[in-house]
Amino acid sequence: MPPEFVANPVAQLSVTQTPGPTTVLADPIAPHSTAGDKISTSVIPTLVPSISTVRTLEPIKLLATQDTYYGTAFLAGPNGSSTFMHVGGFGDNYYMFIKFDLTNAPAASKFVSAVMYLYETNTNSTSPLPLTYRISATWDESTLTRTVNPAFDAGTSYSFSPAWTNAIGWKLCDISALFLQWLNGTYTNFGVTVRATVTSPNSDVQVSTRDAADLTLQPYLLVTYTA
Repeated sequence: MPPEFVANPVAQLSVTQTPGPTTVLADPIAPHSTAGDKISTSVIPTLVPSISTVRTLEPIKLLATQDTYYGTAFLAGPNGSSTFMHVGGFGDNYYMFIKFDLTNAPAASKFVSAVMYLYETNTNSTSPLPLTYRISATWDESTLTRTVNPAFDAGTSYSFSPAWTNAIGWKLCDISALFLQWLNGTYTNFGVTVRATVTSPNSDVQVSTRDAADLTLQPYLLVTYTA
């Protein structure tokens, strides 16, 4: 009787599944195996790494709930129902105050950016080159005046980009860092104040408010976020 040969129990064959019949080959490691021997095989799966993608959703527009201004020499306020705000001046100065509704704001973990849009409605001989600051106390547009107005953080400012020019149209200010601080609770949302760095010669310009006849020109924040 011929000797009985057993295939190598240690060896593994990696097989690839392809259409058609499957052919099982003899264990090439076992020296006495033949094509007729039964060989235990195992399929070693190929791992395909998953790819995680981050989708940026359609930006949302957050409108102003309050906006007003006062002047240091004229138009002392209250000016909360005006259809425009002043910024700049002519030796004097005008300061704007704006608060936005964050009800529909994204979670801090999903937030990407926030840009403020203000629409200039007239031009003058000099650009006011204003900066934006965080308001640090409560206020109301119906009572804000030259003598009754909130404190603000003068230590941190946000620039308009491109730089504010003497041209009718939208002016943009990126306040993403401040917006995130509102979302994560670092600061309470009391809004922002916009203040000129140039007041002479005449740099007084006007900006549409939420009371303007054309509501498409009211102040707003454009906020981007991820899914």
